[in-house]
Amino acid sequence: MKLNPLLVAAAIGYSAAGLPLIFAPVEMLTLFGTSPSEGSAWTAQMLGAALMGLAFLDWLQRYAEVGGILGRPVLIANLAFTTIAFFASLSSYRHQAAPAFLASAVVLGVLMLAFGIRLFGRPRNTTRGPEGGGGAGVTRR
Repeated sequence: MKLNPLLVAAAIGYSAAGLPLIFAPVEMLTLFGTSPSEGSAWTAQMLGAALMGLAFLDWLQRYAEVGGILGRPVLIANLAFTTIAFFASLSSYRHQAAPAFLASAVVLGVLMLAFGIRLFGRPRNTTRGPEGGGGAGVTRR
C-alpha cells in the first residue's frame, strides 16, 4: 500500500486548525478579528470538532486507494468542505481584511484544487498485464 500525501497533508492541516478551535476558541476568534461571545465560542468549538472529524477520516484513509469507487466518499467530503470554506474565507476577507482569512483562503484553495483534480481527473491505470506492464487487453507490437 502506498501513502497518499494529499490525505496526510489535509489531515495535518485540519488538525492544526481544529485543535486550537477546540481548546482556545476565544483566542482564535480574536485572531480572526471577531469579538468573542458565549455563542461564538461554542460555534468555534463545533467547527474544531468537525475539522478533527475530517482529520481523523483522512488520517485513517491515508493508505487506501481513494481514486476508485470506494474512495470517492472521502474525496467528496473533503472537496465539499474545502470548496465551501474557501468561498466563505474569501467572502470574510472581502468584508473584514484580516490576514488570517486570506491565509486560510489560500490553504483551502490549494486543497480544493487538489481534491477536485483527484476526484474529477483522469483515473489511474493500476491494473497490470501478465508481463507486468500496461493494462489488461493491451496488445504489444
